[in-house]
Amino acid sequence: MKFVSITIAAICNDNYGPGSWACILRHGEYSSELVGGSPCATKRTMELQAVIAGLQALREPCHVFLNSDNECLLNGIPFRPDEWRLAEFAQIWKRLPDRLPDRDLWQKLDLIGSKHRMQRQYITGTYFHPDKARCDKLAEAHAAQLLSVSSLAALLD
Repeated sequence: MKFVSITIAAICNDNYGPGSWACILRHGEYSSELVGGSPCATKRTMELQAVIAGLQALREPCHVFLNSDNECLLNGIPFRPDEWRLAEFAQIWKRLPDRLPDRDLWQKLDLIGSKHRMQRQYITGTYFHPDKARCDKLAEAHAAQLLSVSSLAALLD
């Protein structure tokens, strides 16, 4: 199995608004940078998109080291399938509204992540990680592009 490091970052300007994500995949001396975004998203959605995009870029099962500053995301990866299954049960039998935000993304992550062996590493704000710093810059640049495009579209309307 190949050892691949995936470092992610996400930015969302408001609680719900334009957001972007970036991830860096590193295998030995090779690296790849991916960016993306959405005009209407949350930070949690963008972070999930970053992990999914990073895992989808892998062509074969790998030993993945996932680096992130979001502890909830890292802790949720091995436990989320049970949580969304319980939420589905509660929704069916008690007719409750959807209690699990981003259910579709967690299900997709569960499906894609099951192909790989994953380890998680929490990057604190006090620890400098060069890939994390680069991801932050990539996400900020992509968010600025999204904002300029959305403001231009508002001017044209």
